[in-house]
Amino acid sequence: MSSLELVDFINSQREEGEAVLDHADLMKKVSKVLKKDAGRFSDIYLDSMNRRQKCYRFPKREACLMAMSYSYELQANATPFETRVRDLYRRHADEFTPTMTALVKMKTRGGEQEVRVFSLRGAHLLGMFARTERAKAFRRKVLDVLDEQSRQGQSLGAEFQRTLLEYSGKQAVASLCGKGLRQWQRQKPPLEAKLSDLASQLQPSLPLH
Repeated sequence: MSSLELVDFINSQREEGEAVLDHADLMKKVSKVLKKDAGRFSDIYLDSMNRRQKCYRFPKREACLMAMSYSYELQANATPFETRVRDLYRRHADEFTPTMTALVKMKTRGGEQEVRVFSLRGAHLLGMFARTERAKAFRRKVLDVLDEQSRQGQSLGAEFQRTLLEYSGKQAVASLCGKGLRQWQRQKPPLEAKLSDLASQLQPSLPLH
């Protein structure tokens, strides 16, 4: 868990009206809590202006110690983000396909290690299972998107049926006389193109496989 994530976590647990913890304040406290070990967890991040800024990346024990230094109640919930993601994946591993997640070897401070990475689709699936406020907001957004697609699908379906009736009607008229046949030969290609386009738009945009 990075010091930035820890600050966000601590602030999310504070009651309304309590002072907001600043990252700079937490940075000053690290050496007081972790003593001589603090330097082992020093790291760098890029801020919103792409400037290199100092931060810390804490293992589980140190993240808990830092959280506990602000509130004993926080300690129980101060599980590192990486651990929460790993546990969430393990509980639902059977629902992830090989294209959604994989183990890759990466160089870390502790040497080369296997790290699990997720594709965008895999990250979305994690959001379906998580219990955080952001995950709840994400699920509501997904429902909004599905509702909108459903409405669009109903509108496209009605237009497809109208075009199909027009196609069938003009085809029937064309079979009655030679003049109608020549006219049908001109009308047929654009109607077929329109039907093909509508049919492709009606295909599900959220494949299950």
